[in-house]
Amino acid sequence: MSTTDAEEYVKRAEECLRLAGACIAESNREILIYAAVRWRILAEEGAASSTSARRPKSDETSPAPSAS
Repeated sequence: MSTTDAEEYVKRAEECLRLAGACIAESNREILIYAAVRWRILAEEGAASSTSARRPKSDETSPAPSAS
């Protein structure tokens, strides 16, 4: 997942919250808030996975054991 995916998910979450604020029916508001929370979670997971994908693995940064 790329950063642009995570940014898109944040935009979708914000749109859900905007729509929830305009809802008259409580049930619709709750659904949109739930959707916003789920989009935020996806965005956070995407940001975390793209950050960890850029970091070298621990075995790539550690010197190889000597063959003594």
